Amino acid sequence: MNTSIYKLTSAKIPGGAIYIRYRGGLLRGLDTADAQPTAEQLEYFLHLLPVREAQLASGEVSLGNMSIIPLPERTTKDKIAHYCAAFQEYRNVSYRPTQNEASNIRTVPVSQELLAIFFETPLLLDFSIRNYIQRINITRDIQKNGRNAKERFPNQFDKDFFQKLPSEKHGAYYAHLRAQGLEFIKGRGWVVPDRL
Repeated sequence: MNTSIYKLTSAKIPGGAIYIRYRGGLLRGLDTADAQPTAEQLEYFLHLLPVREAQLASGEVSLGNMSIIPLPERTTKDKIAHYCAAFQEYRNVSYRPTQNEASNIRTVPVSQELLAIFFETPLLLDFSIRNYIQRINITRDIQKNGRNAKERFPNQFDKDFFQKLPSEKHGAYYAHLRAQGLEFIKGRGWVVPDRL
């Protein structure tokens, strides 16, 4: 996913935050959400806002007393903003969440990695927030263990699995076993080492 979202807050702008969306390094969208900037504040902000994300990240642009941070993915509004940006990027259509979806997403983790997995799932036809919420456990499983269940490594050394595994994946299997706390000891094989 090559979309970045920033959250702008200011004590002088009542009502909440303004969300700024960059896609491919260029400014693509601005959402005032519940924020209520005056026309003068909005005009001033649009005049200062850089078109290129690199200028924003490098600190070349001063936005006065406005605080701008990458979207932290914590509040319901932040999660909705991330989801809608991902939907726009992957489906090329804007997404309007229902009130029910907005209230249900507050308890579900939303991150760019999870959204990429969800939207890149083959043969998935329903990309609604409702379906994202229902599939969150499957999505998190894919995030941790990979997409193909046949390629998942067992947590103990399995000779039959090892013999069927292509030779280019042997190193990854060894790394997985080491991550489980196992060591290869000559004459004993893959075992949990004695800790004395």
